[in-house]
Amino acid sequence: MLKEKWNKIQFKNKSIIFALLMSLIVPIIPTLLLWLLSKVVSDNLFYSLIDLQALLFLEVNLLSVSLLWLLIRFIPLVPLAYLNGWLLEKKFKKLERKNLYLWITSILIYFVSLAIGALIMFLMSKVGFLNNVLEVFKAFSI
Repeated sequence: MLKEKWNKIQFKNKSIIFALLMSLIVPIIPTLLLWLLSKVVSDNLFYSLIDLQALLFLEVNLLSVSLLWLLIRFIPLVPLAYLNGWLLEKKFKKLERKNLYLWITSILIYFVSLAIGALIMFLMSKVGFLNNVLEVFKAFSI
């Protein structure tokens, strides 16, 4: 039943779903690895290596940058994913393994959106706009 519903969804929507899932799942992996590292290494050793104040400051900065990063990454991600699904649905009708191509192109779209987002962040930092935005995020996160 679930497979029938999945097959009825248009490829444009499937592509957007895959791209959004990747953009939400992939950033969680380093956080989980850091959490596992903190559990494997004894607490005393782990926290003696890292000053708690420095860790708190780092977390606030990472949170503000990651919120901005997610916002900037979604700007190119959704149109690229929609275009990918549209191409798979309309232009490549004779493909036998559309779902496999959907996974592969979704991974490529994820990395392209990362590159576009990094370019936008770089341009924002050159203009000086990024520092003002980060100050606003820091004010709300403390």
